[in-house]
Amino acid sequence: MNVLVVSDVDLMTGRSGAERLLAGHCQGLAKRGHSVYLIAGTRDGRGNAVEEIGGVRVYRYRRSLRSCLGSFRLFRILARHVRFDVLIFHQPLSGLGVLLAPGSRHLPKACVFLSPWGEEYAARVPDGKSRSSYLNLHAGGRLLRRSVERFVLKACRRIFVLSRFMAGRLEAEHRGLNGRAAIVPGGVDLDQFRPVHDRLAVKEMLGLPLRSPVLLTIRNLEPRMGLDHLLQAMQSVVKTLDDVILIVGGEGPIEGALRDLAHRLGLERAVRFEGYVPEERLPLLYQAADFFVLPSKELEGFGLVAVEALACGTPVLGTPVGAIPEVLGGLEPDLVFGGTRPEAIAQGIRGHLRQFRADPQRYEALRKRCRIYASACFGWDRIIDRLEQELLDLIDRVEEKTRCGA
Repeated sequence: MNVLVVSDVDLMTGRSGAERLLAGHCQGLAKRGHSVYLIAGTRDGRGNAVEEIGGVRVYRYRRSLRSCLGSFRLFRILARHVRFDVLIFHQPLSGLGVLLAPGSRHLPKACVFLSPWGEEYAARVPDGKSRSSYLNLHAGGRLLRRSVERFVLKACRRIFVLSRFMAGRLEAEHRGLNGRAAIVPGGVDLDQFRPVHDRLAVKEMLGLPLRSPVLLTIRNLEPRMGLDHLLQAMQSVVKTLDDVILIVGGEGPIEGALRDLAHRLGLERAVRFEGYVPEERLPLLYQAADFFVLPSKELEGFGLVAVEALACGTPVLGTPVGAIPEVLGGLEPDLVFGGTRPEAIAQGIRGHLRQFRADPQRYEALRKRCRIYASACFGWDRIIDRLEQELLDLIDRVEEKTRCGA
């Protein structure tokens, strides 16, 4: 197949789940021998740069509020030289540009629906602002985002969602798209993310206490991620388990507020902020951690970091939000906290740390099951099998309809 993927984000940065999913789809299809082209938005000065990455031919435009103009222009150029078999839109705004371009109308189209675009922006309400006042202020923008998203979704015969939860959110936000949703979960590179034999050596390399339990979370530092609740929970946890260490990886708009909160809670010795975690350091942190914590408050459509941690043999503890119970429930339902509040998170962490210390053999068996589960359900080979078959079926249906229409 000649596959064109269109995205608001780039293949190179890999900082968010959207970018990591984009890379997995593009490079996974390229490894199968398909010709994969990517139109990607960038803000790092690489606008208009063209290069090949992992078998994917990448064409970039400078991302802005007018991103659809960049994707419109690049599609028109590419369509003169390549006959595309299928288009895949990873975000609505760049997808809109391609849909408005001549030559795209009769091509088979699919879309990746990560979350409702308007709802995702609403979930980024800064701390201290009223949710209702924020939504009133930005109601016009949210309506516009929803309208653009619906226009793109209606143009696609297949809509890929990462979970049953997000399939439900798609139906609630955009009714009338019956039969178009297909669940294609996120994937993990099982060679990059894998257990190590000597975890103490990894802890030592990272400068972590060798005998202290280590908790890890890696997130975009935004309000919906629940990191304030995790810090409040840690204040309770360290009162009874004072040697516990929490590593917070990632960057974002509330990083300063989280650091201030940790200071006010007296957690300077218990919490370590890593900032942005480079790709090569990610597996080491997962391998060193005794538990990964996913404290999301809302709108968790999948959680790629969770399956990366599981692939490294690290148990994941998470709130009962979005798709987290789907991802963790298939392994062990007890890994899901009883709620999202700090008290529920603290109770869950304390319980698992006590079991970890009381029965090390049971804990090591759980670590092995984490790896087996991730390999069986989320390895990229398995995910690309499903994606590839969905795309081939889509192309066949469109060709059959064209023949019948003729």
